[in-house]
Amino acid sequence: MEHITSLKNPKVAAWKALKDRKGRRESGCFLVEGRKMVEEALKSAFDVEAVLVQEGVSFPDGLTMPVYELPEHVLAAVCDTKTPQGIAAVVRMKEQSALGKHIVVLDGVQDPGNVGTIIRTADAAGTACCSRISARMCSARRYCARRWAASSA
Repeated sequence: MEHITSLKNPKVAAWKALKDRKGRRESGCFLVEGRKMVEEALKSAFDVEAVLVQEGVSFPDGLTMPVYELPEHVLAAVCDTKTPQGIAAVVRMKEQSALGKHIVVLDGVQDPGNVGTIIRTADAAGTACCSRISARMCSARRYCARRWAASSA
């Protein structure tokens, strides 16, 4: 596990760029935030390139990808949520053609449990799922977030 403390670190700058559409397109990656999202990404057919963990926060065992330990202020700068849950992952995007025809789009869902239920239903129906949690996160999620359902179909 590598420990990064500076906001000026090139890796931190690259992860911060994932907040913007241009950064995601150039890198071919997107960021998922929160323990549940990271666990789902790790179970999926998507390639998880790195896991970012706040100092003092536990993370799943047996990870084969790089794990970076970050202070709270650095992780907060990388994440798009107001109060990060202490863990995030950098995930490689899949080609659009690999996602299938059917996509479920969620707008303004407040309860993460509802998102999980919709995603499990979409998975059972063989669709990809794209969740929009906030206006800023919309562009990040529009392409990829929670499309793991499509990869397992």
